[in-house]
Amino acid sequence: MKVRYVPYHPDHGKLMHFGESTFSIEERLNEISKDPANFVFTVLKGDLPVAAMAAVQVFPKSLEISAAICEDSRCFFATIHRSAMELIERVQKGTKAHRLQMTVKCDFEKANRWVDALGFELEAKLERYGPEGEDYWLYRRLY
Repeated sequence: MKVRYVPYHPDHGKLMHFGESTFSIEERLNEISKDPANFVFTVLKGDLPVAAMAAVQVFPKSLEISAAICEDSRCFFATIHRSAMELIERVQKGTKAHRLQMTVKCDFEKANRWVDALGFELEAKLERYGPEGEDYWLYRRLY
């Protein structure tokens, strides 16, 4: 089944299952998708939403990238990875950004490995950064 990405729609968030979280990923996606300066996409497998990616402008030419992947999408993660790489390149070229960054919870090992595989480099530890005081890593890609 073909995987493709489309502009995010609030109905997509209702169909995705992200597992346990201290905050609502669906609410956050809906919030950032309202701002036309942000880029928010849904990755679809057939007609089923399996992941969402967002690029939020922090400063001119500086964007924060975030991704949320459904728990049940592990079996075709390589396809999601390729889609993420393509979206990151499109966003960077379209905005001519000098910096892209991602934050990842320090103890979320799979996500930290994935951000590294996406070509981001570790920049700093953000202590007590998370919604419940968790530590996060800050990753960057400079252009």
